[in-house]
Amino acid sequence: MKLRLLLTLLLIPSLFSNCSKDSIEPNLAIYDEKIALGRIDSLQQFNFLHFSDVHYESNNSDVNMREMLLFANKKRIKEEISAIISTGDVSNGSAGKSKESTIHEINSFMERAITSPKPLLNVIGNHDDNINYIGTVTKENSLANALSKAEQYNLLVKPLVDKWPQIKGQENRGHHYTDFDKFKIRMIALDAYDYPLVGNAKGVIKYWVSGHYFSQQELDWFYDTLKTTPDDYGLIVMSHAPFTNGYTVGNYIQGVDVIPSIINAYKNGTSYTHVHKNKAFPELSTSKVFDFSNDQPREFICYLGGHIHNLQFLRADKFPDQVSINMSNMWTNPDGKMFRSNEQERNTFAFTSVDRKKRKITVVVYGAHQNKTGLATDRVTVLDY
Repeated sequence: MKLRLLLTLLLIPSLFSNCSKDSIEPNLAIYDEKIALGRIDSLQQFNFLHFSDVHYESNNSDVNMREMLLFANKKRIKEEISAIISTGDVSNGSAGKSKESTIHEINSFMERAITSPKPLLNVIGNHDDNINYIGTVTKENSLANALSKAEQYNLLVKPLVDKWPQIKGQENRGHHYTDFDKFKIRMIALDAYDYPLVGNAKGVIKYWVSGHYFSQQELDWFYDTLKTTPDDYGLIVMSHAPFTNGYTVGNYIQGVDVIPSIINAYKNGTSYTHVHKNKAFPELSTSKVFDFSNDQPREFICYLGGHIHNLQFLRADKFPDQVSINMSNMWTNPDGKMFRSNEQERNTFAFTSVDRKKRKITVVVYGAHQNKTGLATDRVTVLDY
């Protein structure tokens, strides 16, 4: 079952990379904003739209993106939301694919993204570096076609930073954060594919291992960003793949619990010592003491992600108090596996509302609302955190 899901995630998008961007026209009538607006009962709720895995230029990817942005521009929705969140895989990049083709897909996405009525935050996905570290990277010239960290930053992060300066990125890196001071919330975007970009004499990517990875530089930045988060701010962490075994689709090289362990220390005002010794590639070894023992306990709200192409509300394996919201893929799977509903046969995104006073997250899903087992889930889900 896991192998079938992995093959679906890795192979199906590439089959449709040449599909027309506009095989159908937007149909905003199928998105009833009253469902979301009816869940708002406080001016202090922090609201945003969340989508993932649009995979330009897969089947109907562009029209789905247009529909979501048209929904965001509806008068009442635009008044209520503070951000739009993309949790990765805006392209179909993979080893062996031409760099120009993947850059075209990213640019197609970004042309839409910068028209967002509110700041749009974008996470790096495993396809967005044109390597796909959870796929096959052992092809010759995979290094030449890969997007460097500088290229990823300039294509996927910098245009958003330029338009919305409140997005604080590190130059030539995929990670960044944004503060929403009115609601006292910090959102941190991690890059789970922060490998050094090196190859062998044949131009084959050196790090052929299958998995997600946080570099030493990123872990150092993450610690500094957590330490500078104001004491009274709530925290949301965005990363492409879930931190729950059985749903990662590719291993976490440093272990699935590395980020949740850091967050646990952050939440509780304790210390966590991370040590990862990589025998295959010693240069990928990482270590860090995440010491929050002199800080007061902080508020962690949730993780936001995607990657698995189906709607899941998960909990970190060792830390069930840490909830993760993982959105379905935005592009329509033409083989019919991803049923949307009888009325809506394409697209997926969510109107998400955080009530810090009640410690509740409300997720109103538009479009796909099917979980991994193929069963339809409730369109409205309320989570405690």
